[in-house]
Amino acid sequence: LLKVVNESSRVQVFVVTANTLVWRRLDLTVRELAKRVHGLRCGLDQAEWVGDVKPIKCLEALGATPDDRGILPFDRGVAHQLYRDLIAPIQPAIAGKRLILVPNSQLARLPIQVLLTQPADADAAWSTLAWLVRDHAVSVVPSVSSLKVLRTATRAQTGKSRAPYLAVANPLLS
Repeated sequence: LLKVVNESSRVQVFVVTANTLVWRRLDLTVRELAKRVHGLRCGLDQAEWVGDVKPIKCLEALGATPDDRGILPFDRGVAHQLYRDLIAPIQPAIAGKRLILVPNSQLARLPIQVLLTQPADADAAWSTLAWLVRDHAVSVVPSVSSLKVLRTATRAQTGKSRAPYLAVANPLLS
């Protein structure tokens, strides 16, 4: 859970497991979080480069533009920095666990799966990077109350599937 009071406030993270409750006030303001998330989004979402103002803001955030092939300038340093700031302080409580995130504010704009658990060289192959999703299965839900609805629906469906199902999507994020 991410609790935001105002832009100058510190980001707060709550972890609830079957056996523990952890609360951390992070050394990261909401304003700093918004800036980093925006920079990361510019490296992930082509729509951030469309229009008159958005490309200028992305250029300011990243110091780079898409290359001549249209490949976005994903900032691996920011992806690791966000992991260090948001996830590392709570890592002992979540080690080996599936994550169900209830983000709000700027974190709701961040696909948390793209955070890097280790620093990465700019020339390292994408397949070798230490993505958060390699260590944790990650689900994102809109609210804590939606967990009850999902668990009820899951229990009702348990055992009714005749075959495994895998869905893969390539959304147009605009």
